[in-house]
Amino acid sequence: MSEKQPILHAVVVSAEPGNDFPKGKWRDGLCDCFSYCCRPICWNTWCFPSCLLGQVMGRVGLDALGEPTTAQLARNTFCRVVSIMVATYVVLFAMYEYFPTEKKCYDDDALCVDAFVNPNVQTLYNVIEGLVSLYMVIILCKTRSAIRKKSGIDGNGCGDCLYSWFCGLCSVGQMARHTADYETQDDACFTFNGLAV
Repeated sequence: MSEKQPILHAVVVSAEPGNDFPKGKWRDGLCDCFSYCCRPICWNTWCFPSCLLGQVMGRVGLDALGEPTTAQLARNTFCRVVSIMVATYVVLFAMYEYFPTEKKCYDDDALCVDAFVNPNVQTLYNVIEGLVSLYMVIILCKTRSAIRKKSGIDGNGCGDCLYSWFCGLCSVGQMARHTADYETQDDACFTFNGLAV
């Protein structure tokens, strides 16, 4: 009686991620977010930008801190960036559930917000929120800079930071569209690189 041997399939990952995108200029404009409307790239740009950023970072060969890494380690960037964001939301949600809040109104009740009764808890909440926001802007800026340098696109770090701060969603979408040709590649929402395998 012979046993059937399992069939193994190998997936080849490039040793040098992110070397096949356009050189000299961005593939399309900063505000061309809807050029692939109703596709995963559009949904990720607007609804899950941290997921999309992690995918782009993996394509370009960056780790979760925006530093160059090996292709194999870059595959983990998506999971690490998403884990940081999920952990942050869980902690912030737990703070709202655990610590008492009160409604504070400003300008004759025109603007009302929930605030923690204990000002120290409110400060901790604001610090966590601020640090994670700063992290996102920093890795967005570093990723934009890495793509710009690999592609030979004119610009500087100041411009990268300004795009990252003021046009974060559009900047993530532009980087995603630059690092993958969606005319020839299918996209997917929650894969390590945002592309269908």
